[in-house]
Amino acid sequence: MLPVPRRGLCLGYYLRRAGIIALMLAIAAGGVAGVRWSASGVIDLRADQRVWARGTETTEVEVAGKVRAKGFRWIAAWYDLTVTYRIADGTLHKHELDLSTMFGSVDDDRAPVVHYDPAAPDRFALSWAVEASGGRWRSAIIGVVVFALVIFAGGFGAYAIASDTRALGRAARTGAPIIAHIKSATVLRNDKGQPTGKARFALVAPATDGGAERPWSEDLDESRARPLYADRDHATAFALLATGDLPPILLRDDLYPLSATAAERAAVIAAATAHLDGARVVKADG
Repeated sequence: MLPVPRRGLCLGYYLRRAGIIALMLAIAAGGVAGVRWSASGVIDLRADQRVWARGTETTEVEVAGKVRAKGFRWIAAWYDLTVTYRIADGTLHKHELDLSTMFGSVDDDRAPVVHYDPAAPDRFALSWAVEASGGRWRSAIIGVVVFALVIFAGGFGAYAIASDTRALGRAARTGAPIIAHIKSATVLRNDKGQPTGKARFALVAPATDGGAERPWSEDLDESRARPLYADRDHATAFALLATGDLPPILLRDDLYPLSATAAERAAVIAAATAHLDGARVVKADG
């Protein structure tokens, strides 16, 4: 059988998987930032409600800014406002106010009113923001849930890729060379129906030690490499089959992703070619 090296996977494969894992973790980190941002909306809302309930009122208020909306502000809206108000001693205060709403919007047709804390006049609550409490609550809660799902997706994706890579590495170190049957090879096409150069191979590993056959599938970019075929009709191919639930590995004619030197690749290709030549002679004699 083939003299396949047993050092596991090549460095390039690990680096490629590490890049994908880093991307998944970055997505999860973005979800953490999103949860913190959404949770800050709850904190701001609670602070507004306290100041509104206990603060001093002023109607000398000007509000300017912009709004980014989806669904005519009712589905979702983000407000970037500048609030200017005058307190009892005549001093003007000017502050930025950012808030978001979902399934409800700020009623900016009404005259704005500000309540401020007399002991700390920079603490204020705008009537528009307080009256939109329901939409702000929904925005915060939905935001926390959505970003929590992003954290889960990114974290689970990183874990799944790392686990799959470890399993594939063990299979590459311990798998025995076998000849697998190719049930089908389907050309993969893009959304426009055009061939992508990739093919999906449905394979079956023969039963060993009284066990059952093991079907599996692999996608392969045939513009870069082809299966290491075990017959001239391309009905079978060489593969590695490990024990337990480790995944089989379809061997490519460049041996990727196995760790192999140029000499080792040449030896494997020579052995595969000799197998093909032997099979051709047997078929001709038969």
